[in-house]
Amino acid sequence: MDLNSDGRPDIISGSWPGELYFFAGKKKGFAKGEQLKGKDGKPLKPGSASTAFATDWDGDGDLDLLCGTIFGKVLLARREDKKTLAFSALEPLSREGKPIVLSGKKGGGDTAPITADWDGDGDQDLLVGVGNGSVFFFANTASPGERIPKLAAPVNLVEGDEERAWGWSPEKHAGEPVRCGVRVKPCAVDYDGDGRLDLLVGDYNTETVEVRGPLNAEEKALKKKLKKERNKIYAELEKQVDERAPKKPRKEWTKEERQAWSKVYGELFEGRRKELDAISKQNEKLETHESVGHGWIWFWKRKTAG
Repeated sequence: MDLNSDGRPDIISGSWPGELYFFAGKKKGFAKGEQLKGKDGKPLKPGSASTAFATDWDGDGDLDLLCGTIFGKVLLARREDKKTLAFSALEPLSREGKPIVLSGKKGGGDTAPITADWDGDGDQDLLVGVGNGSVFFFANTASPGERIPKLAAPVNLVEGDEERAWGWSPEKHAGEPVRCGVRVKPCAVDYDGDGRLDLLVGDYNTETVEVRGPLNAEEKALKKKLKKERNKIYAELEKQVDERAPKKPRKEWTKEERQAWSKVYGELFEGRRKELDAISKQNEKLETHESVGHGWIWFWKRKTAG
């Protein structure tokens, strides 16, 4: 992707805070990242956990930006001219007059849009990876000569399972269908060279791994004792906080009362932090398994061209 039209490939990236960054390609490596801005000079900021993909969405000969966010939106920033990296204000990408939002049960947010001619009819379609591990395909049904894509209803190419993704292990899920993790980022490419576009999908996942053998009788007794001590501390904290809380239903508390209550809780908790930290350190030595975060790249082979 050559965003600044200098003949060298560049990199664009979203970020957790939301800003978009451009890394210009150099003869060796890439330049320091700079924020991409709108024509008003202000940084483009689609939203938290932003993603960016460069494509000529409106067919005017320059690269626009398709952006995703943690909230499940798909946004478009149109390139103003080829000579500068100035873009129009972000606008929601729509289907049948309604903004595309893939959040909640519809996808889990964390959208990552890209374009590719997935159905092989000569125009660019929309592919979107989402938070629950799914990848959706929106066919472009625009008539020949129409520059701006017209999107059909989404088709689920890769079915995600957010609940299964966390704490995955080969033993726990033996025999179950293989699935990606979460927050997936798709790439459409003919990976195996058979003339058909495949999907490469990056994910985030956690895996439960064994870190030590089973606990002996003495260790089991200690673990039980530590749990009892921790529960006692939290019960005492809860009692102390309740004694100093406003004497009325919580939904009737004023903003000032809520802030005062939070301050009291924080102070009381800090007073017991050393005890709780000591219990946590002992518990860590008694854990037989732990959750390890990682990312995989999945290859989904295309079976048919259509």
